[in-house]
Amino acid sequence: MVEWGCPTNPREASGLDPEAVHRAIAEAIREDLDRVDDSSGYYGRELERAIESYAETVAEQDLNHERKRPYIQYLCAEFVGADYGFASDDYDDALRTLCTTDADLEYWLEQLDAHVSGVTLDAVLSRELPSDTDDRRYVTVDSVDTSDGSAKNDDSTDHPERTDDALYVSDFTGEPLSTDDFTGGAIHVEHLAVGTLKLEYFVGDAFEELRVDEPTTVERHTAGDEPTTVERHTAGVEPTESGTTDTEISSSLQKRRIFSTYVYILEELGHEDALSQLYEEIYLESKRFCKEYARRLIDDSNDDRAIEVVEDGIRAFRSARTLRWLAADPYKDRDMDEYRATLKQLFLDHTEWTAHDDLKSVCDDQEWQLIYEEFERRFNRDDRKDLVALYVHRDDLEKAFVELKENADLSSVRQYRDPVAPTAPVEYFELYRELLVPFAADNTGRRHYRDIADHLEEMQELVPEARFEEFVDFLKDNHSNRPAFLDELEKAGF
Repeated sequence: MVEWGCPTNPREASGLDPEAVHRAIAEAIREDLDRVDDSSGYYGRELERAIESYAETVAEQDLNHERKRPYIQYLCAEFVGADYGFASDDYDDALRTLCTTDADLEYWLEQLDAHVSGVTLDAVLSRELPSDTDDRRYVTVDSVDTSDGSAKNDDSTDHPERTDDALYVSDFTGEPLSTDDFTGGAIHVEHLAVGTLKLEYFVGDAFEELRVDEPTTVERHTAGDEPTTVERHTAGVEPTESGTTDTEISSSLQKRRIFSTYVYILEELGHEDALSQLYEEIYLESKRFCKEYARRLIDDSNDDRAIEVVEDGIRAFRSARTLRWLAADPYKDRDMDEYRATLKQLFLDHTEWTAHDDLKSVCDDQEWQLIYEEFERRFNRDDRKDLVALYVHRDDLEKAFVELKENADLSSVRQYRDPVAPTAPVEYFELYRELLVPFAADNTGRRHYRDIADHLEEMQELVPEARFEEFVDFLKDNHSNRPAFLDELEKAGF
């Protein structure tokens, strides 16, 4: 820990300057955070409040740059060495509060560089290009997306057929998953503090084992004859007294936090050339960096390099929807075959209907018929629900109804009632009825009964009132021993 004259023991903090008190509180919480149950996030919020108050208290003193330097040095060391990702974010926010001048930002950059190895920042700031060795990057098998067949090993061998009761390493992303990977950003979670998360928390008991796929080599050919591997940038974080930087989180997530901070500082300083060179070094560390760098290149009208960066990212990261969309426009202007292939992969891998429609618009009738038949075969094999969606999108409603009947699913029947039911309302009602009867008997509870009432509302307009009332009476008779069920139906107007 950087010493600058303030005691770190909270028992000695009484009577000290306010920022020293806030610092002592923050350090005390961090020291004991692994000893308490913080599933509620209470202590995490208290830590955030202490760090924020520390920065605000220092900022309120309106110090010149020289007097700010010890505080910036301390905060940067804590940012790099924080044991928890959310604490690292809190220190980063504090630094952004405190560093208000170019001199502050330059010093922050200098301090950050002192704790990180593997980022050639001196070369970046002097606008020197990295060597050929620095430019090589490596992609591990776990992070490779080979769904479009663009990256294959010449020495590849056949692998055992995949089974439904096993998860494979290649089913996951090539980088640690964030909270947003599970919440989709729909809820704000400061940190996951309920202990180590396990695979079964997310997949239940649907999979009996986790299998590691056989390794594959992914190569990228440069302008020369010799292939070069694409290697991930490797940066090391120097340990600090307060940090446990040899942890898995520190070596992976923290690296990306540090790179994000480099990006922020260079943007604030307006070092555009340095920023572009930094992105050149780190763009395969995460999809986010790859997308940001590709967008910068496109904005600078450097479409050729943007396409190379995007193609590297597509090979490196498993879910590459945004990257493929980034490549689409440059391909359209340069290579129509690649443009069609990109749109086709976007639809097959991500069911992007815009890609489907854009692809149709650039194909003649014969080409489109062949591609559409390929879509049918793929969805018929892999996802029958997507096949129904394909037929509905094409307005081929009779085929959609046939598919719904052959692969009866209550949620799908409800989902496609509006477009498909008008083709044969009575038959659709009967299909719905056959699925709802066992569903009604399957469970109890008012939430379940309200679901049944919702389904009845969907069915009500499909047949004459007398036929519908006959079915409702049948359900009431069958479940006459469930007063709550009858009560929920009555509330819904049945």
